[in-house]
Amino acid sequence: MLRQIKPIVKLKLNYFREIWNLVEISLILSSRLILILNIFLWKDYQSIRKQFAQTNGFIPIYLDSTIERNNLLKFLQSFCCFFWNYSIYQTLSF
Repeated sequence: MLRQIKPIVKLKLNYFREIWNLVEISLILSSRLILILNIFLWKDYQSIRKQFAQTNGFIPIYLDSTIERNNLLKFLQSFCCFFWNYSIYQTLSF
């Protein structure tokens, strides 16, 4: 992350004109968001497990927010995976 801050300060808004700089920043931000989503999902799973244990499954458990977070997490993971692989391919092709 610190490696990215120096060119941003030096080039200011010109830094964002190159597509790979945008991709790098979006990868950094999405990987941070993946970490945060994993924490929230872990808390959701703990809460669901606790509710299920208390009620023996006789009360409906609403999973709407957990499903939406999980879908967002899968999207961000696939985004990161694609661009990391593509950047590795670009690096190795030279």
